[in-house]
Amino acid sequence: MFVQFVNSHRNIQKYKQYYLFGIIFLSSLIIIEFHQTCSIRTFHSESIPIIQIEINLPENPKEIRSKILDNQCNQTNPMKYDLTKCSPNHLIRSYPWLHSALFPIQSQSLMYCAIPKIASKTLVSLMIYVYVRDTIRNLSIDQIETQKYINIPILLEELKKNGISFDDKSQESSNSLLSLIEKYLHILRFESLNENSPSIFLNPWRFNIKNIFPKVHFTSLTNLSEISSPPFTRVVFVRHPFERLASAYKERIGTLEKDRIQSEPHYDNIRKTICRRYSKYNLIQYSQRNLDPCLDIIPSFEHFVQYILTGTETAFGIFNMDTHWQPYSTVCQVCKFQYNFIGKYETFDEDFNVLLKRLNVSDWNIQKRRGASGHKTRDYQQLYSSLPDQLICQLKRLYKEDFQLFNYRIEDYVNRTNLIC
Repeated sequence: MFVQFVNSHRNIQKYKQYYLFGIIFLSSLIIIEFHQTCSIRTFHSESIPIIQIEINLPENPKEIRSKILDNQCNQTNPMKYDLTKCSPNHLIRSYPWLHSALFPIQSQSLMYCAIPKIASKTLVSLMIYVYVRDTIRNLSIDQIETQKYINIPILLEELKKNGISFDDKSQESSNSLLSLIEKYLHILRFESLNENSPSIFLNPWRFNIKNIFPKVHFTSLTNLSEISSPPFTRVVFVRHPFERLASAYKERIGTLEKDRIQSEPHYDNIRKTICRRYSKYNLIQYSQRNLDPCLDIIPSFEHFVQYILTGTETAFGIFNMDTHWQPYSTVCQVCKFQYNFIGKYETFDEDFNVLLKRLNVSDWNIQKRRGASGHKTRDYQQLYSSLPDQLICQLKRLYKEDFQLFNYRIEDYVNRTNLIC
């Protein structure tokens, strides 16, 4: 009996050892797994050891977004694009729209890529403000010197087109020239000439920006090595692809000529083209009566989607799209420039304030976005509710990179459990 007890006790001790070794082994695996993404620090008390796990997350959402973009771009194209091996002129020849989209602000070691329908009026106004502010800080204000950076005659002409007139002598003396520039800066900041004047809305896209401010040309950069360096801030703001498309439809196509604040003949012609191509009206009967049935007709969202999808099966077709509905991964060539400051329309106020601090701008009218339509997300979501599955799938294909690179989900706008693309 005693011998059996001793033998059984020895077996228990042996099993305990195996059990203890197993616990230690599993714990090691868990610690190794955590160590891949976390830093681990151990503290000892008199009783039991305590493990404190400290997760090293990026400092802010923009850093997280930048890492997601880098990872996705590396997966899509492992051969990283080397900007230092090409010139700005070469890039502009390959992607002509970059001439309008890119705003390098060399005084701030920053470049912004403007995407239509993503608060671009506000952001372009900010970039021009910073450019002009830094220019007059770094220059002695005289006409010859200033003219290299700000074309004053063209600026005066463009302001006059928008109902803002200055004395013709405003550029004759240094004091008058400085006064003119300070007034323009006030307009950019607060959308008014002074505290007591009425509100003024200047649409920066209606200005001949690149001729007025020659140094905000992308081609004004001598080389791209600086722009691609880590300290250089490359800014882009993005938006859910389906909301951006719906917003473009509402503003550019879903508004009649007579209801626009500013004329848009180009988009009125597109609206009429869509109407004529997909309309069920008897156009022959109307043409015989010298009437245009599409003059006051707003095409449906479905017809608009059919129109913009035409020819997008090829890269050439996508390259030739209007930038208001062209994928912004194409507009800004995001995997080439590897943007490291990524703001989102959905968190615009927070992200914009961070950008203001980065640019050392403390006084800006942030009460409203310039040119904001006032439409709500639910208004845009409603447009997709009646869209056929086939068109939804084609849109998903068109904006695939926008969804993947910036962590957007199609389910936020299309709630169809049976959708198969």
